[in-house]
Amino acid sequence: MSLARPVREQTDTCRELIRVAVAPFLTLTFSVYIWALLVSTANPDVMTLPVGIQLLQDYVDPTRTMPIVMAGLVLSILPVLILFLLLQKYYIRGVMLSGLK
Repeated sequence: MSLARPVREQTDTCRELIRVAVAPFLTLTFSVYIWALLVSTANPDVMTLPVGIQLLQDYVDPTRTMPIVMAGLVLSILPVLILFLLLQKYYIRGVMLSGLK
């Protein structure tokens, strides 16, 4: 019985560490989406891309929803991807310099 105690303590510690790491991420992500949904439904001109794509599913035939949603997601990623590709050398330089002493 004395050998089972450390394993249980390790399991409890790992479980608590996972809970601490995952819970804020889920809470923050969900609350940001809900806030954007609440604000943008009153005025569609200020609608964010995730909310717009989600509302797009309501207006399209359910059998054709997934390809249209995936196309919308690709279009929403393009500006960020282009910006990253343009500034990639500065990003890499910063990562390289931060590793030096």
